[in-house]
Amino acid sequence: MAIVGYEWLIVLAIIVVLFVWGPQKLPEFAKSIGLARKEIEQAYKEASNPSVTPLVPEADAFVETAKKLGISTEGKTKAQISAEIVSLSPQAPQTDALTETAKKLRISTEGKTTAQISDEIVAKAQAET
Repeated sequence: MAIVGYEWLIVLAIIVVLFVWGPQKLPEFAKSIGLARKEIEQAYKEASNPSVTPLVPEADAFVETAKKLGISTEGKTKAQISAEIVSLSPQAPQTDALTETAKKLRISTEGKTTAQISDEIVAKAQAET
């Protein structure tokens, strides 16, 4: 079998690598190529089979508010949680929860209606996701 085309390029590249780095650096070079290949394969596997992880951390203000209002947060994004908070009819405990969430997110509540506060919370949630 004769060496043709791109095979000559591979042979030439190996010779150049030997001259540039020397034979003692070749094992290190091969090891780094192997590690890079392993990382690429691992990233590909993670991208093609994403693991099921909670989308919302437990310490988040949205989660805390939703729990106070009795809303399930499992497997939901911040935007979905905030939309559910906003969709509830306004009642005193819910207004307090919205105000608490707004304060935790550093949103000013002075002179704003519940709807305005809710809209700002939703906007901030969508901006973070």
